[in-house]
Amino acid sequence: MENKEIATLPFHVINEFMVSPYRLGILSQVFEQQKNISTSHSKGIHNIIKSSLKVPGFRNAALAPLPIKVKHAEQIFEKNPEFAKHILAGWYEINPELAKIVFSFLESREWKLLPLKLDRSNLPGILPTWPEKEDFETLTTAFVEAYPEYTDKTDDVTLMIVWISNRLPIEMKNPMEWEYVDAAK
Repeated sequence: MENKEIATLPFHVINEFMVSPYRLGILSQVFEQQKNISTSHSKGIHNIIKSSLKVPGFRNAALAPLPIKVKHAEQIFEKNPEFAKHILAGWYEINPELAKIVFSFLESREWKLLPLKLDRSNLPGILPTWPEKEDFETLTTAFVEAYPEYTDKTDDVTLMIVWISNRLPIEMKNPMEWEYVDAAK
């Protein structure tokens, strides 16, 4: 068998698919519930905030009021793949019900997925391949038809699809042509 590298994108590339108000909402949710996420991701967030976040008027940016901290952390999220990874993993952890539903939904559409419990932040990045017939609109429409309680949360649904599938719609391919990252490494 040929051993070839699988191209992945750094986690912060997800910003190309997020609008600022939604990104700020994700940061706010994670900061508000940071005590409810795993120690590794909470520490990762804290350490990056401590070393990289500069908030005028605060020697320790972690002590800034939440809205100010969120506003200034957005730039770090946009540029730092480690920070983006910890924020996204934390967001996934505080949304376990949505994660389970999205996982089942994608399986029902015959997506090949890594186990739900696998910490995707341990992967080298996000895969750029996406099923050619499954754009975000098609997926969210089908999801909302099956789960109408998520009608007003389609951004959350699409973000969870990206996180659980570990894919972004950059290169549209037939799923039979997909390459997979070996999560056991």
